[in-house]
Order: sequence, then C-alpha cells, then structure tokens
Amino acid sequence: MKTPVSELAKISLLLLGAPLLLSPILLTASADSYVAPPDGWIYSYEGDLAANDPSEALDGSWSHENGSDAWDGEGIGDGAPGGVSLITEGATTYIRLQDAGDPRAEFPDPGNRKIFFTRDISEAFDTPMDDGFTIYFRLRIATGAGLDDEYGVGPWPENGRGYPLWNGDGKGLITVAQMTGGAQALAFGINDGNLIGSDGASVELDDPAEWSDVWVTVVPDSAGGGTHLATLYLNGSTDGTEFAMTAKDQSDASATYIAMGLGSTADAGAFDIDFFRIAEGAQIPAPAPTLTPPTNAWTLSDGAGTTAAPIVGTASGALENGAEFDPIDGPFPGTGSVVFDGVGAEVNMGEELVFNGSMQYSMSFWIKAATAGADRGFWEPLDNGDSDTWNLRYDSAGATAGASNTIKIGIQTEDGGFDGEFADDIQTEEWQHIVFTYDGDAGEYILYVDGEVSEPTDPVDATGALASMVYFRLGDGAKGHWEGKMSQVAVWGEHVLTEEEVATLHTASLQTIFSSFDPDLDNDEIPDVWEELYGLSNEDPSDAASDKDGDSLTALDEYKRGTNPTKADTDGDTLPDNVETDTGTFVGAEDRGTDPNKADTDDDGLNDNVETNTGTFVSVEDTGTNPLSNDSDGDGIRDNTEIGLGSDPTDPDSVPNNGGGGDVAYGEPEGGWDESYEGNILPNELEWNHDNGSDEWDESGITDDDGEPGGIQIFTEGDTDFMRLQDTVTSGGTGNNRKITVTKSIFIDDGDPLEQDEPVTLHFRLRLSTGADLSNADTWLEGGDGAPIAFGGKGQIGYASVLGNFGFALGTPDGDEGFDEPALMLDGIAAIDDRDNFFPVSDPTLWQEFWAVIAPDPEAETGTHSVSLWHNGSTEPVVYEVGLTGSADVSGDQEPSLFMGNPATDQIGAFDLDFFRVKAGAFEPTAGAGGPVFQILSVTPDTANNSATLVWTSQPNASYTVEVSREADVFNWLEVSDGVTSEGETTSYTEINIPADTRARYYRVRIE
Repeated sequence: MKTPVSELAKISLLLLGAPLLLSPILLTASADSYVAPPDGWIYSYEGDLAANDPSEALDGSWSHENGSDAWDGEGIGDGAPGGVSLITEGATTYIRLQDAGDPRAEFPDPGNRKIFFTRDISEAFDTPMDDGFTIYFRLRIATGAGLDDEYGVGPWPENGRGYPLWNGDGKGLITVAQMTGGAQALAFGINDGNLIGSDGASVELDDPAEWSDVWVTVVPDSAGGGTHLATLYLNGSTDGTEFAMTAKDQSDASATYIAMGLGSTADAGAFDIDFFRIAEGAQIPAPAPTLTPPTNAWTLSDGAGTTAAPIVGTASGALENGAEFDPIDGPFPGTGSVVFDGVGAEVNMGEELVFNGSMQYSMSFWIKAATAGADRGFWEPLDNGDSDTWNLRYDSAGATAGASNTIKIGIQTEDGGFDGEFADDIQTEEWQHIVFTYDGDAGEYILYVDGEVSEPTDPVDATGALASMVYFRLGDGAKGHWEGKMSQVAVWGEHVLTEEEVATLHTASLQTIFSSFDPDLDNDEIPDVWEELYGLSNEDPSDAASDKDGDSLTALDEYKRGTNPTKADTDGDTLPDNVETDTGTFVGAEDRGTDPNKADTDDDGLNDNVETNTGTFVSVEDTGTNPLSNDSDGDGIRDNTEIGLGSDPTDPDSVPNNGGGGDVAYGEPEGGWDESYEGNILPNELEWNHDNGSDEWDESGITDDDGEPGGIQIFTEGDTDFMRLQDTVTSGGTGNNRKITVTKSIFIDDGDPLEQDEPVTLHFRLRLSTGADLSNADTWLEGGDGAPIAFGGKGQIGYASVLGNFGFALGTPDGDEGFDEPALMLDGIAAIDDRDNFFPVSDPTLWQEFWAVIAPDPEAETGTHSVSLWHNGSTEPVVYEVGLTGSADVSGDQEPSLFMGNPATDQIGAFDLDFFRVKAGAFEPTAGAGGPVFQILSVTPDTANNSATLVWTSQPNASYTVEVSREADVFNWLEVSDGVTSEGETTSYTEINIPADTRARYYRVRIE
C-alpha cells in the first residue's frame, strides 16, 4: 500500500537584513583628470618607488648624485630631519620629500638639504626647449603627520611649507632642462598658495595642501617677453592660463634631464608627488571621461575560494556548481576570471541586487568563450521565485533577419517582456567586452561590443520600468550554461552609460578605474562600506583585530571570508565560522573546509552540521557523510536521496529502490501513458507476440520442470510483482528458450501509430537477475549476467518502427568487451566496437529506474537522434547522440512496436523488469507522487525569525510526518518532524531555524 502524501508546496524566503546604506566614495590622488596624449608619454614616474642608490634611485632610472642633492638616504622620521618616504593612502602610493632646513651646524653632509633627483631623457628627447614639451604632474604641499620638525625653528607649520623658485634661477619642485646647445631650464613650484613658474608668473590654487592635477605645455616664443610660452591647465579644465617664461642656465646633470626636488641650500619645504610625466611637443589636454560609480562591481579576480568580493557595493557573488577562479587569465594584465564549465557552473549574485522599478539600467561584462559559434547564456536576471526574466546570450542560429552567431538580449518590464538580436557573427574565443544599456523613458536599448555600438538585426522596442529583477546570476541563459570565462562585471541600477563611459570601461580594468575611489580610509584592509555595515570605524585601524561575535576570527578575517563579524555562525548551520574554513578539504571538527556562508556547502540537502564525515551513518542528525561531497559513497546517488529512501549514504553497496514497486522516482506525464507493461502478468497473456522470426521461447517458466532451461516467469518480492526473463542457451545449443524476444504493436491517438520520426518518452525499471530462481548455465555469473545488445537496435527493452530500432540493456564487463564497467547500454548502431553510449551503474543487480526521451536530432554529429536519460530520481539528464537501425525480428510487421528480451543468438542473460511504459512526445520527468494527494493550504514565512508555518487538510486522529526539500524532487526529502497529531480538518506545523541562505523551500506531508 502506498503512503498518502501531500502535493508539493513551495515558498520563497528572503532571509536577509534591511537595505544597505553605502558610504560616500572619496576622490584620492589616483584619479587622472586628463587622458594620455595620442602618442603616449616618453617617460612616467608613478610615485610608487623610492630606492636609495645615488646613481639608480627611485625606480632605478633617477640619480641624486648630481652635485646638489644631500639626502642621507633615510625616510622622514629616520636619520637627519627630513628625507624621502613612500606613503600609501587607500589605493594610492606617492612619494614625500622634506627638506627641514639647513642642518649643517649639527649634521655633516649628507644632511637632508637640497634633496634633488634628476633623470636623463636625452636618448628619447634631447631638445625639449627647442621643440616644445608637455609635462603632467600631480602634487601638493605636505601637511599633517609624518613630517619632522623644521630645523632650528620648531614644529612643522600645520598648513605646510612650500618652496620658492630660488632667485628665478630655473630650479623648482618640477624642472625640465636641456643640455644640448647650451643649458636651459624651466621650473615650477608652489609657494604662498600659488603654483608659480620660473619668472614668478602664478596660478592661484584653492588649497595647496590638496592634490592638484597640473598639465603644462611649453613652446619656444620670444615675442611675449620671455624665451618660451607656457600654458597651464589645472584639475581637468581645458581653459589654459598662458604666461611667458624665460629659460635659465641650470646644469645639475650632464645631459638633458627632468628633475624634482628641493634644491635650495637654506630654505625648508616639503611636498608630495603622485606622478610626473613628459611628452614631446605641445599636447593639448583632453579631460579624462568621468565614470558614474556602478551600483555594484566585481573583478572576479579573487583567485581562490567560492566568494567573488565586490570592488564597489556590498553584494558578494557565490561561485556554485563547479565555477572556479582562474587567477591569471583576465582581459587586462594582473586580472583574473571565473571559469564556467558549460554544464552547471554559475556565479550567483544575491538578493541585495533589486532593480525592480528602475527606468534605467546598464550592465558591463568581459567574456571569453571556450568555443565560437555555440549557443550559450552568460547573464540571467531572476525574480523572487528563482524564475528567469529573460537573459543575455549567444544564439548561433540567429533566429531573425537571416543572421548567424548573434547576441540576443531579453529583459522584463512593467509593460511586458521584450528582446532583440544584435551583433551578427561576432562570437570569438578571445576576450570580448559586452555592455548593454536600457532607458525605459526613451524606449532605447543599446548593445556595445568591444566599445562599439552594435546595430540590431531586428528592431527593439521597449519602454517602462524594470520588473521582477530581484537578483541575477552569471553563466546561465535560455541557450544553456556559459562555457568559458568571465571577468570585470559591473551593474548600474539607475544610470545609462554614455559612449564615453563605455570606452573607459573597454580600455581599463575595474581595478584601475576605481582606484580613484578610496574604499579604506584607515588603511586596515577592510573597505569602509563593510565597516559601516557592521558597526566598525573607518577611522580606527585597530578594529580590524576585533572579534565582536567571539568566534575567534578577527574582523579582517571575517571580511576576507565574507562572513558576518556580528554572528558567530553566519550561515545558521550551528557550526561556528572559525571551523568552516572554506578550503574544500575536511581536516577535522575544528577545520571542516566548508563554506561559512552556505549552510549546505555541497548542495545535497543536508546541512553541514549533520554531515560529520565519520563514514558511518547514525541518524539524520549524524549522517557520517562528507559535507564537501553530495555523494559521499560514490554510488551515483546523492546523500539526501539515500537517506530519504532508506539506504546508507556512506555505503556504496547500499542504494535505494532495491525492492522495486511503485513510481518512486518519477510521476506520470500529463495525460498518463499510452502503453504500459507492469511486470505482473506474462507478456504473452497481454497481447505481446513472440512469433517474430527471432524468439525461441517455449512459453515455460524458469523454474518449471517441463520446459527447457530459462524462460519467462512472474515473481513477487514484498508487494512488488516483476517479470524475469532468462536465456541460458548459447549459439549452437539445442532446444528452446534462446533469443527470447516479445513484441507488441502500439497504436496511439485513435488508431494512428506512433511515428518514429517524432519524439517518444520511455519509463522503465529493471535489474540483472540473481539468486536461486535461475536455471543452470555453464557460465552463469554469481553477480548476474546481462545479455549485451549484440545486434543493432536490439536490447532487453526498446521500441521499433519502419525507420529503425532503439534498445536499452543492462550489462556487465564479463558479458561484452565493448565496455569495462557495469552500465546501461544505449544501442543505435550495428557494431559493438563503434558504441560509446554507456551509462555507468554501480550495481546492475539492484533496481535501476530510467526515464528516457528519444527525439530526432538533425544536427547530431554522430547519429540521427538524441537521447536524454534521467536515472533514479536525478533532475538533470545525460544526453547521448545515437543512430537508429532496422531489425525486422523486433519490429514485427514493421508497425511501431515495443520489445523486451535477450535477442542475441550466442549470448546468455537474465533480467528482471518491474515496468516499461511509453508515451508519444517529449516529456521531462516530474517527482513521483507516491500515492494519493491531499492539500497543503498555505505556507507562511517569518523572515524575522527564520521560520515558516504550513497548514494542510487533515483527517481526525491521524498522525503526520513533515518533510522538506531544496528542490521539487522526491529524491531529496529530509524529515523535519514526525508524530504531528491531527488538529481536525486542518493541521499546522512551524519549521524553525531555517538556514539563512535559503531562497526556496519545498514541503510535503505524509500520513504515518
């Protein structure tokens, strides 16, 4: 008797906190105000090196052995007062130079006076004064901590001290000097709040202690009162200030050079410089395009673990189903990517990314396909029910306008869904930059490929606000999972990117672009926005060592792991964060290797805390399974599936469904089956035919004394009746019961036969026969012997028509040389040596349940049909390409037929069949119902308490068991409570402590 089970009920659980408020993003020294000139820079010093070697200083190409410099080689605060130091603020590293005054009364030279660096540029550009030049630098007067007292005067002035251009002699903080044709030098510096030139001409600065971006062009000009005309541009402005300058005689080096420093003997000063660059000729500056900060951005270059940390925003990405980091291969030097296997790998961006109601939206990706011309999806927005709301993908067929290999985009708005095709024939195996923007007000949808606008191959018409976009994932779409790599992903929830912004994204990495935003003011390696989120200070670096939740992890540890520093158990699986090390290797109770942000690391339906990895199943609270493997014993069946069906998930010899009986794994398709053999009556009593030119069955049973060895017989185990068919006679033997084959013509839809050029769905359960109820045979195997499919199109079961036959058979290695492990063989071609369509099974003497969809496939490379095969409750099929071949002895009079048997002449074999069913059309399997259903009336989540209450129709005096699954799949049920007593016509139950990372949950109720 089957146990009554309720229908499935599903809820979506958004068990996350309130919306996050982001900290402001602060501009620092690294944001360039201007783009490089068309031909680039002759040389650029980036302020990030300060090596002390008199002839190879700073980045190795400078000298401070020039007759002027007296640096003692120490940083500020070490050695004599003043010096040269590298300083890092947020993402910016710069150099600070301080001359604290004339120390000669106390310190012998070198004594940190006249600190001055020169660099020879003569090989690249020997005549800058004659031909004109452009320099670009960023500097400021040094203030604040990190400066020594001024020698002989006292504390360094709070507002800093600039350095004048000494006596107009052409030496300053920044200097360009030409030695060819006579010494000539022009210099720039800061003094009294002004940026000044050699002759005293100046430009007022708002605050000389703040960074100033300075672009200067210089050309020879004697008409304006000097030798040269300088035009100075400041902080991104394209309005220049012109003034005459007169080159001076300076020779701190023997060849044409650039210089920076504090070259006066008596004066004191200090300045910071972030970079100093020079180019040939007068280059008119072009302002750097501004880029609106994205809502969220991920480099996908993390390199290890299963979490993609954001570079902007707070939403992390979760690498799932085999996605993994490649720390080396990215679209820009020093960047990495995430690898997608084309099967199920994804990066899941969580529910913080809610864009419902947005009128404007932009998305930027870098992608690299593993193969060109493939149907693959790489972006999929989802609603709160985990259903996709269109996507972004490649379409190799190009469904419209006769295109091929297009990019197809679809998105859902309040006005309805829309899609469009773009970029005909563009998919490559190289890195590509893809940007799409949506403007619901203008009804405009634009796609950019590698920075260029792509014209649509069909019109795109879309207006209105976005709808149902709660979160998205990378690596999936309607055309299948992405196979390749992705990097540098950013999303804008209320902004349409301009062409200039797209160009910026195409030419620079997110790391470079957003180095202009300081995410870490106190330099404690924790972004400010994360500190604000969890109540830490962005002005106190010491709190990086704090442990607010007492789990022995510091705040910095928790940031790097992506865990919550205020919760000792972030994912709610009762395991403290410190033992969930996310290494992927189980070491012991104190180092479990599991993901601290995921209650069920291996997605097998069991929480990490019950998977103790002892190798011994004790109970559902101590399963002994490996929390890092969803099939701990390697028998091909998920751990929770085995527990739900009563087998041992730690023992490969213990598998579910060993007794047959009932539709355990899969339910009926809509409308039921067209034909069904249930294994409880001899087939010749059910209009099955064995007069087909092949069969030699004498219609005796296997254990009958009056027949030949072998035959067909009905047996019963428990409440299951099944058919056993045995062939014991090899080629050349005498008597009957060899080549046993029974067939049945099938007529569907009021007498119209099933056409084999249309899809067909099969459902069957079988096993190899063992035990005492088998006739003797000289070579019989103790573990059963499956007759192989020795001829094309035949098998233990199958179907046939005038177009060809298709057979399935369980086999063992000893039964055939075409395979080396127990397997279900799929036969569609004549020669065994040509077959590679084997589905491995751990033990063919245990019941194996299969669901198969066979469909014509004109694009198949190795056959004519595709076969999608589901096994023992699996939710994803394995797909094969097969060919069909004719064989009259299994197709009878060439009408569409089902067949069962061991049709080989020279092979013995025996198998048991519980049922064999067929339906015209292609139907994917659904979870087995398991019996009559009753109604779950409601499921109500309580997100504040991580719980849910369900109510169902009930019978008086009954008792119920409540089960839960992460998927609508009967093989994944886990009992959460039993002995729930009926409350009358309806009964309720509340599940508590639902894992915090749960998005969806399925319930069913069983009568005990």
